[in-house]
Amino acid sequence: MTDTRAPAPSDATTTPRPGWALFVLAVSQLMIVLDGTIVNVALPTAQRDLGFASDQRQWVVTAYALAFGALLLLGGRLTDVLGRRRLFIVGLVGFALSSVIGGAAPNFGTLVAGRAAQGAFGALLAPAALSLLAALFTAPKQRAKAFGVFGAVAGGGAAIGLVLGGLLTEYTSWRWTLFINLFFAAAAVIGALLTIPASTSRAPRPSIDVPGAVLVSVGLAGLVYGLSSAESTGWTSPITISSIAGGIVFLVAFVIVESRTRQPLLPLRVVLDRSRGGAFLTTGIVSLALFSVFLFLTYYLQALRGYTPLLTGVAFLPLPISIAVASIVIAPRSLARFGPKVLLVTGPLLAAAALLILSTISLHSNYWFTIVPALVVLGLGMGHVFSASPNIATSNLDPGDLGVGSAMVNTTQQVGGAIGTALLSVIATTTVSRYLADHGTGATAQQLAQLASYQTAYLAAVGIIVALSVTTSILIRNTGRAGATAKP
Repeated sequence: MTDTRAPAPSDATTTPRPGWALFVLAVSQLMIVLDGTIVNVALPTAQRDLGFASDQRQWVVTAYALAFGALLLLGGRLTDVLGRRRLFIVGLVGFALSSVIGGAAPNFGTLVAGRAAQGAFGALLAPAALSLLAALFTAPKQRAKAFGVFGAVAGGGAAIGLVLGGLLTEYTSWRWTLFINLFFAAAAVIGALLTIPASTSRAPRPSIDVPGAVLVSVGLAGLVYGLSSAESTGWTSPITISSIAGGIVFLVAFVIVESRTRQPLLPLRVVLDRSRGGAFLTTGIVSLALFSVFLFLTYYLQALRGYTPLLTGVAFLPLPISIAVASIVIAPRSLARFGPKVLLVTGPLLAAAALLILSTISLHSNYWFTIVPALVVLGLGMGHVFSASPNIATSNLDPGDLGVGSAMVNTTQQVGGAIGTALLSVIATTTVSRYLADHGTGATAQQLAQLASYQTAYLAAVGIIVALSVTTSILIRNTGRAGATAKP
């Protein structure tokens, strides 16, 4: 493998207003994370308004996930090549305009097109924001605090999206769940121009690895689509099998091409570092836990306990609060004292403990004695991971690799969430079928079957998380204070 490290635009690594720069980056991250759940709450209302069928509804979510997941690595490399602040602003403006298209959609096709465009510009915005964070904050203590704030937003924003989506849908219109991105984007663009230094590099721009970009984009799209369609079409359907198999083939070809390319889209040195690889794996693990909680706990609260969408969102609030406390207050101190390995191993195990608590839910479980403790424990575990994992994943990277390294964090989160959602949904559906076959199809049996499916899915998630945590404990080296040798 030829290891030619291409020069890249290098944004200044200091800013006279670091606090405001962090606020701007956090706002952009909040906008991306909110979008994952805020639109979901509004989907039933949008369906009635635009008149599309229930089997089409998944495309409003899938279109975003496909574009976002498929283009993340390309977006990360473009960030390295064209400049972080420039791509950050382009991503913000494009995301806002795409949100307007989706929010003003007169029909289903336009809504899906707007969501796909959001995903494409999100694939530029997410790695640009994270790479800027890694470049601007290099001192160990400052870096730990900055990643703590960023992690709190990444972990808690989805739960906040449920509340905000319920409020906007109930008191305004479902369209405002998309229009609201205009305000976030406008504030972030103005803030970026005022607080984030522009690139001053005059180095020649390296070329883009077009074959690699095509292979990885098609491969990730096939993988995400296959996993997303598994719930509706089944794991054995030709669509699911061909999509997943095709995605894997393209990704294998991508790795082969990257190992022989002079200026690869994803230099393999980024993922072959043991600690960095462990951080990527941990991100995927906790995404599986988070997506499973949002999916099944939302169904449980609304379908079995009769919560409204707004009340469901409020019920999730202990999660973002505990994530914020863990990410901003506890994790930076723990990271400095114990090193990254402790955080990246114990964090997923805490998440597994939370899912174990949720596996005990019944039709009459007390919210305060069952749901709240589980959400608090989950938040503490995920807060440590969301603070430490991006920090480790972007530490010691060459400046020209920061964008693509940041993109890998988002890619593993996206793929981990997709795999978890698909796998656990199939487990839940199978459990329902078996329960009804054994106990009949009466109303009470239907409720108990759904309850059993959630319990079984949570137990399966516990097993997966514990098994993968053993792997990360072997991979990750305990290097002391994370970020101490982060390259500017």
